[in-house]
Amino acid sequence: MIATAELTDTDMTPHTGTTPRTGTTRAGDSFGIMLTEHWNVVPLEQRAFDAYRNDLIGRLEALDRDDWRSTDSRKLDLVLQKVRRELLGRNTRFAAVFFDLASAAGGGDPEALIAAVSFSVYTKTDFKTALHLTSQVLFSAFAVRRTDHDRETRVTDLEPPRLVDLTVGRTVHLRRLTEPRNPLASAPPFFAETFVLPLGDDGTTCGILQFVTPNIEQSRAFSEMFHQLACTMTVLGEGDPTVFNNVHHPASDAAPHVGATS
Repeated sequence: MIATAELTDTDMTPHTGTTPRTGTTRAGDSFGIMLTEHWNVVPLEQRAFDAYRNDLIGRLEALDRDDWRSTDSRKLDLVLQKVRRELLGRNTRFAAVFFDLASAAGGGDPEALIAAVSFSVYTKTDFKTALHLTSQVLFSAFAVRRTDHDRETRVTDLEPPRLVDLTVGRTVHLRRLTEPRNPLASAPPFFAETFVLPLGDDGTTCGILQFVTPNIEQSRAFSEMFHQLACTMTVLGEGDPTVFNNVHHPASDAAPHVGATS
């Protein structure tokens, strides 16, 4: 599945071609990413999102199968709630959820695999800063974890924050674990993999691509998939060919999906 979304209110009509543009982006660009099987793009409008959530949870709970349990529905609902909270900020331009049942090792019960991805756009005004949002400035900002930000959760770096070069450009790469401080809390821990990159040459805007999953024991496999998807991240300006970066899609029946925000 190919998913694209506009980064601004400017209308953009992509053109077919063979060579994508890489590096920094221009004003009015669009964001695109190649999604594998089992990903489903979710609506961004709040009422439509709530209807989507209720329908999805209802359909899964109505399945006549023992391998989808009520705890799986709760995990999926918590992931959807996390996406919904991000939508309230109005910075999110794209979101999708992943769910599948994987056979457990040793012949045990299948495990529900759940994840979400979102792409958000922020400006210097959002961050209340006069600094240009270069990759180095973004690294300095996102590499520091605020210890007083949330008394209910604990965030741990699973590896040091670093700058990585994707085809789309230089990005800040974060791999973090978020856990409830109260061991009796109902919320599960989340593994998150985040990519932060400047958008445009004027230093006023940045994009944040974030993947999350509550399947902590499968985080290594998820991380590999998240990185492969991030490598397909593409920014397209008006007149650019609609060709995605580093596309190695395993599904032969992949179909493009286009979404835009206003």
